[in-house]
Amino acid sequence: MTRVALILLFSYTTGIMFAQKSILTPPINSVLYNETDPILNGKGNVMILKTESAQETDPYWSVSTGSGNTWTTPSIVDALNFSNKTIKNLSPSLNFDGSKIFFSSNRFGGIGSGDIWLLTKSGASWAGKPTNIGMPVNSKEFESDPYFAPDEKTLYFVRYTNTKTTDGQLCGDIYTTTLSGKNWTKPQKLPAPINTGCECSPQMLNDNKTLIFASQRSGGKGSYDMYMSRLNEDGTWDEPQALVFHNTKDDDRGISIPGQGNIMYSSIMGKSSKDIQREVLTTQFQPLKTLVLTTKALATDGSPINSKLTVKNLTTNYAKDYLLFNDRENLIFLHTPNVYEIVYQDPSHKYLHHTEYKDLSLLKSFEYKSQNITLIENHKAWQTKLENLLNEAYSINTKYSDELKRINTIAEEKNDTLELLIDLDNNSQVDSLTKLTLHQNIAKYVQKFKILFHNENESNGNESKQATSKNVLIRFKKE
Repeated sequence: MTRVALILLFSYTTGIMFAQKSILTPPINSVLYNETDPILNGKGNVMILKTESAQETDPYWSVSTGSGNTWTTPSIVDALNFSNKTIKNLSPSLNFDGSKIFFSSNRFGGIGSGDIWLLTKSGASWAGKPTNIGMPVNSKEFESDPYFAPDEKTLYFVRYTNTKTTDGQLCGDIYTTTLSGKNWTKPQKLPAPINTGCECSPQMLNDNKTLIFASQRSGGKGSYDMYMSRLNEDGTWDEPQALVFHNTKDDDRGISIPGQGNIMYSSIMGKSSKDIQREVLTTQFQPLKTLVLTTKALATDGSPINSKLTVKNLTTNYAKDYLLFNDRENLIFLHTPNVYEIVYQDPSHKYLHHTEYKDLSLLKSFEYKSQNITLIENHKAWQTKLENLLNEAYSINTKYSDELKRINTIAEEKNDTLELLIDLDNNSQVDSLTKLTLHQNIAKYVQKFKILFHNENESNGNESKQATSKNVLIRFKKE
């Protein structure tokens, strides 16, 4: 209540702009208090911030909701604040939708000198009791700086050591652990070039590929500087790139890059106290534009089924398998400018596979899409449609080679006639020469089968008839 009254009594200069930066207006910032360490959820509509007196005493954590420069009056989160001076609650962060807070604390009931705890929102309230996430994440050491990645599975955190920075702050190593069911896997220390002996404050951005973190390393400007690195498909990391526009000789931690990744939140010294600001980022320091798929495989009756998803980057030919569970949201991250082949498969072979293709070469912003795919039972008739199967010379686009091999396997297993619907250009004449070329090219992949052609728009099935059509139906009949 005291802080609200002060905001009403004192005037405040709002909308201060400088070099693509803007200081947030009340009720986030105030005249008599320091507002620092903003951390936003992935959606960018929930913010945790630290508030303390200008003398940097009695800090407390609070939560606000909003976006841009419009935010609600911050509400104190009791679970993150204690009157007991010996209890420290540090480095809180939010999951993607802002319903969970991970933080570090040395409160009673812990395992080591500092543990990671989880507070889950109940309705509109943060009044619940936090839980210790337990071993093997927490240990006898000091664990802190938790950040739950946008894949809703991977937790990044820091295990601090006895090493210190040149200005006396603790150093640590960045680890990851994965949520498997209700349990956390054994933490894995990130390799070089991420860890070099003095790292902390990891945050995985919304592309689930770009990591920002603090480090004191060779070539830095001073204490903790901020860096970014991207996770490669093979599990290695790019050489970290310094956030040169932000780094100074002082401690540069306390930043957040939510949402589309084009805005960074940080704190700066204002006219009379520290304030939180927004800053526009250049493309160089933004995460990759990403399509995030929330997906499940469904049976024909609409019930979800456990399945395997194989995602192949046709630009790099790298493929990765995922397990799709029927009792949870399954998130898949696809990045520009790549083209992907996505294959849903049933390990029990009760259902036939389904293949999708995603071309992200023109993706301009983050997109979130929910996609449930119905798999056809193995004993039923099967038909698939492939767009742009052929290039201008009627040869097979190489991206479809694996799919045609899968079709061949299905045909052999079913021992029956299968149908493949392909798309031709609107001006293509489906004549005998075209069919011969199609036959020769497809036969390279589909073996031991007689290939029959049928113009989908022809009602009489007369294959000798010439027609202009976009769709041609090809049947495979075992010889």
